[in-house]
Amino acid sequence: MLRWSWPAGLPVGTAAPKDEHGTIRLETQNVPAFLIEDYMPPENELKMRVDFSYSEDALEQDQAKFWKKEGKKLDGRVEGFIGKKKALEQVVAQTVAASDTPEAKLRKLTRGRSRCVIRHLRWKNRNRSRSARREGDQQCGGFAEGWARERAPTHE
Repeated sequence: MLRWSWPAGLPVGTAAPKDEHGTIRLETQNVPAFLIEDYMPPENELKMRVDFSYSEDALEQDQAKFWKKEGKKLDGRVEGFIGKKKALEQVVAQTVAASDTPEAKLRKLTRGRSRCVIRHLRWKNRNRSRSARREGDQQCGGFAEGWARERAPTHE
């Protein structure tokens, strides 16, 4: 589903955009120039524009239902990235100590993932064939997979 909004408003005398048989039409005239000033908020927050957003579902009017559905979708994406929970639990158990501060735990866990991503980017940027680059795009698929790959011996 396609939705549109105009967060900073529309020029004076401009009618709201209309859906005409699948084409979004907006007619306006005499749009004033945008003036930049010192110490002003970000330009994009003040410029007049129409934002388009795509949604998988119809617009939910009830906020509680919307956020419940949205939370489930976001949770599914995170779980899909993380991979198997058991593998993640093993990584955490092997990496952090119960006595570590939350900051130390975070550093230890992100260090391995960061190295995996850096290695992936170096490999991807080398002069390789198209099929080899495609394989490289999948090198660090999820957290558990990337961590396991980081821990494995390398021949670089």
